[in-house]
Amino acid sequence: MKTIFKRTSTHLLIATLAAGMGVHLASLAQSTPADTGQVVITGSISASTCSVNVSDPGSTTTTGNGSKSLFLGNNSATNGTLASTFGTPVAAMFTLGNATTPSSACVLQGGATAWDLSLGLTPAQITTISGSTLGTTTFLKNAINSGGTDAVVVLKGGVAASPAAATAASATNFLTLKGDGLGLLSGGTAGATSTGALVLTAQWVRSAASAPTPGQYSQTIPLTVLYK
Repeated sequence: MKTIFKRTSTHLLIATLAAGMGVHLASLAQSTPADTGQVVITGSISASTCSVNVSDPGSTTTTGNGSKSLFLGNNSATNGTLASTFGTPVAAMFTLGNATTPSSACVLQGGATAWDLSLGLTPAQITTISGSTLGTTTFLKNAINSGGTDAVVVLKGGVAASPAAATAASATNFLTLKGDGLGLLSGGTAGATSTGALVLTAQWVRSAASAPTPGQYSQTIPLTVLYK
């Protein structure tokens, strides 16, 4: 299975392709070469064929918009158990379109048959709650230090056969967040086809067995397209 990473400018704000290759060749003069030879260097640079569209699940409108803000809502600080969810999950849908005409289909890079998104998180964005009874013990921390809530966010991901079939319920897998930027939005499934969709949901989680502290929350997730 061939795996290719492509960097995009896509990012997801919760709170609320450039390719280059350089080859440097230098020649060394020799006074009396005993023999001759050659080095043949070949390569290619592929044009960007796909762009990431971010919209609401079920949407069939593609604009090439590579970013989206998810608003978790203004919730009351109520008591609950450690690592329990509260509030309503909010969702985003990701699809691929032609880089020039986002509403048209794209051809996956390198002969790939599926694609996914890796979450470019750092260790500073992740917290672990060992007592969690959810499907994960890793959660998204708040980037706001002063005046921010101590509530955290749980992420779920999944795959839909098409944008029209995508709903928040398509995100069936609790995501294990990784600080190496290699966690997959699909939750480790085979990924989406070129005409399929990926869905991400975010929901409040209590970081303690008490009411979360009042305050704002914000976090940004960089995303990288992965063809496979």
